[in-house]
Amino acid sequence: MKSKHSQGSAAGAARAVTNKEARLFEQMMEHSPLNFIRADTDLVIRYMNPASRNTLSKLAHLLPCKVDEIVGKSVDIFHKNPAYQRKILSDPRNLPHKVDIRLGPETLNLIVSAIYDDSKNYVGTMVAWEVVTERVRAAADNAGQIAAIGKSQAAVEFQMDGTVVSANDNFLKTVGYTMDEIKGKHHSIFVDEPYRHSPEYREFWAKLNRGEYQTGEYKRISKSGKVVWLQAAYNPIMDMDGKPFKVVKYATDVTQDVKAKQEMERIQSMVENAPNNIIYADRDLNIQYMNPASSKTLMGLEKYLPVKVSQMMGQSIDVFHKDPSHQRRILANDKNLPHRAEIGVGPETLDLQVCAIYDKNKNCSGYMLTWEIVTEKRAEERKFLETAEREKTAADAKPSKQWSWCRILSFIRCASGSSADLLAIQFTTPTTKS
Repeated sequence: MKSKHSQGSAAGAARAVTNKEARLFEQMMEHSPLNFIRADTDLVIRYMNPASRNTLSKLAHLLPCKVDEIVGKSVDIFHKNPAYQRKILSDPRNLPHKVDIRLGPETLNLIVSAIYDDSKNYVGTMVAWEVVTERVRAAADNAGQIAAIGKSQAAVEFQMDGTVVSANDNFLKTVGYTMDEIKGKHHSIFVDEPYRHSPEYREFWAKLNRGEYQTGEYKRISKSGKVVWLQAAYNPIMDMDGKPFKVVKYATDVTQDVKAKQEMERIQSMVENAPNNIIYADRDLNIQYMNPASSKTLMGLEKYLPVKVSQMMGQSIDVFHKDPSHQRRILANDKNLPHRAEIGVGPETLDLQVCAIYDKNKNCSGYMLTWEIVTEKRAEERKFLETAEREKTAADAKPSKQWSWCRILSFIRCASGSSADLLAIQFTTPTTKS
C-alpha cells in the first residue's frame, strides 16, 4: 500500500507534467503564425494570440471595439444573432464547427473546437480563424464562370475510368438521355461500335488519365442513334498531389456546322472533278476560283489571252473586255441573271452563261460562269444553214411549204441547246471572226 507521501509526490509530478504541457502549448500558440482565440463556457474571450492581434489590427476599423479591449468581451458582439452561436457552442457535441462570417466587406473562416480539462470537462472553445475574402471571391468568380458556361454549353463530369458522374441539361438535351439513364454508365455509350473498340479510343482515355487536356471536334451518338458532332474540351482535374481525379467536359453542339461543311466539301469535290468549265468571281468581279477543267481548257487558249492562266486568280474580268462597262452594267443587277453570251477568243468561239450565287440571306455574293468552246458547233450550224439556203433556192415548192429563215434558225438553236438571243462580246485579244 502506497504512503500518503508517495501519493502526494505522484500527484505533484502529474501536475508538473500538466503545467509543462500547458506552458508548451501556450508557447506554441504565442509563436504560431495562425490566428487563435480562446473563450470560456460563458463565451467570454479569455485569450488571443499575437497573430490574432496583428490580423485584427488590420481590421480595426471594422470591429465593434478596440483590439486591446477584445479580451474580456463576449463573442456576442461579433454576431447579429448571438442566440444562434450560443445554441451551437452550448453543447460540445456540436463541435468542431466550421463557419464563414462576414466582418464588413471581409469574410472570416472560423473553426471552433471544444477544450476539455484533465477530467474531460468542457471548459471552453478554441477558435482558429483566417481572413478568406479573396479566396471566397475567387471561388465565387469561378462558380459564376462555371455557371455561365453551363448555361451556354453542354457540361458533363466523368470519373477517371470514364464513368458518368453528372451532366447539365444542355448535355442531356443534346444526346437525348435523362440523368438517370447515363449516371454510372461509361462514356462509351456516346460513341459508335467501331470507335468504342479502337486503339484510338483507348488512347483517348489513357491521355486523360495522364492528365493530358483533349480538345477537338468529336463524333458522338445520341440515344436515338443520330450522329451528333460536338466541339468539346475534356479537362482532367488534378488533386493536391497533381494527379487527375476526374474529367470535366465542356461542349458545343456543332452538328449543323459540320453537316454544312461536309456538304460544302461534297459540292467542292463535284466542281473540282466536273468535266464542265467553271469560274467563280466575287461581287467586285475578281476571279476567285477556276476548276481544273477551266484551267486545262484555257491553257489551250493561253496565247490568245491577256494574262497567263497561272495569273488569272485575283484578276478582274475587266481585262478580258474592250468595254467592261457593258458587262458591269449587266452584272450590277442580279435580276439580269442568268445571262448568256458568246465571245470570240482568237479563232475560237466561247459560249458563256453567268449565274448569280446567293448567301444564306439571299444576298448576291458573287457569280458563277460556266463556259465551253463552241467553234466547231457553230461551224456546223453555218454549214447547215448554207445547205438549207441552197435547197430552199433550188426547191420549187409552194410558199406555205417553204421554210422561213426564222424556222430554220429556231430549229438549229433548239438542236444545239443554245439560246436564240445571244450577245456577242469580244475579248481585247483580236479574233478571226468577221
